[in-house]
Amino acid sequence: MARRNLVRSKEYPYHVTVRSNNREPFVIPLKYFWKIITEELYLLGIMHKAEVHAFVLMPNHLHLLISAPEEDLGILMSLFLSAITKRANYSTARTGRIFGSRYFWTIITSTRYYGNVLKYVYRNPVKAQLCDLVEQYEFSTVSGILGTQTLPLPIHYTRIGLEVNLPDPTYPEAWREWLNQPFSKEIDELIQKTLKRKIIKDESPKGQKVP
Repeated sequence: MARRNLVRSKEYPYHVTVRSNNREPFVIPLKYFWKIITEELYLLGIMHKAEVHAFVLMPNHLHLLISAPEEDLGILMSLFLSAITKRANYSTARTGRIFGSRYFWTIITSTRYYGNVLKYVYRNPVKAQLCDLVEQYEFSTVSGILGTQTLPLPIHYTRIGLEVNLPDPTYPEAWREWLNQPFSKEIDELIQKTLKRKIIKDESPKGQKVP
């Protein structure tokens, strides 16, 4: 399948997914891979003003909700994935690819979908049966929102007013309750389908709206 031409936006956030090579478990233990990736995300923020809204590292892929207000996403991802690969290979004394196919991206311009995508990202480990509650998963920036752990990078849960449907950030319990309320099967499937589009607007492909 040909790669989609990147739609560049300095205003709206992207949902980005990257899978491991051959979709096998990452070659480096997740504890160390998490450290490498979060440090590189921190550097993207310092050097290129990238804003991370959510990040979850799964056993064979990652989900990233990120904005690039001052830099091209293509440049950011090239620098990011290259740095991760070099550091991971160095730490494991190996060579070769860490990631498989190129990253997949979607721009989110909808207040409704921004909240649902953020929740979808954080609920991935629960859906994969790696934990029972979102806050139990170790390799997730949700702890930065809930205040249960100090993260090596700031989490910008807000983005140009798209956060209007999110819980009050001063009430972690409200966030915990919201994140642990599962989507219906219909809504979950609709979000997955919509994330295959280049740009998410208020309407789904069939004209349905996600509540």
